[in-house]
Order: sequence, then C-alpha cells, then structure tokens
Amino acid sequence: MDAEQTRQQLVFKSGEADAITFFYHEGGDSQTPIDISSAELNFQVKKRKTGEIVLEKTDLDFDKSQGSSGLASMVLQKDDTKDIAAGRYVSEIRAIFDAADSIDKSVDIDFVVIAPVHKDA
Repeated sequence: MDAEQTRQQLVFKSGEADAITFFYHEGGDSQTPIDISSAELNFQVKKRKTGEIVLEKTDLDFDKSQGSSGLASMVLQKDDTKDIAAGRYVSEIRAIFDAADSIDKSVDIDFVVIAPVHKDA
C-alpha cells in the first residue's frame, strides 16, 4: 500500500484478521523509499475524520524491520475488528519523523467494514 496522497481503501469483514503493509516513498512518480525505521507510527480508524476512535494501533504494533526500505507492517487481530459495525470509516496512518521539528506526515484511507457471512447450519 502506498502511503501517499491518493485515495486508498481497506476492506475487512467484521471479526476478520489480516496484515497490512504500508510503503512510504517520495511523492509524485518517485518510488524512492523513505526510511521510516526511526519514525513513530500510528494508525487510527474513526467513524468520521473528527469522530471517536474505534480502532488504534501504536508504534509498538508495527513491524519496522524493513523500515529502511520504507516498509512497515501491522496485524489487525480478530478482536480488533469484531466490535466494529459494518459501514464506512476513515482511517489514518501517521508517521512522525522528528518530534522536535514536528515532521509529521499522514494519509487518510477509506476503511470499510462489511458484515461477516454466516452460513446456515
């Protein structure tokens, strides 16, 4: 997933677990990675841009072992999504590169939760 200023969409079933990988790179047509190994990452899902947070992952939830190549991964567990009602949400991935200088980059991503399919017994 490109963490850039294009509209992205993540789709999950309520109660589904999955891994998400973000790729940070220079803007425009450049695919030159940005080293995020020392950045503080945060991921939030809200009903509206300024609404209540329904899901949050902090820096410790990310695997930045490939951060020098611009890659960071996180896992959403079943418990993370099971109580989120079906619908459209706004998620945001944020990277703070230098807290002293407030180098703060973020991207909004559509986060869609669909109801799980229940098979009749």
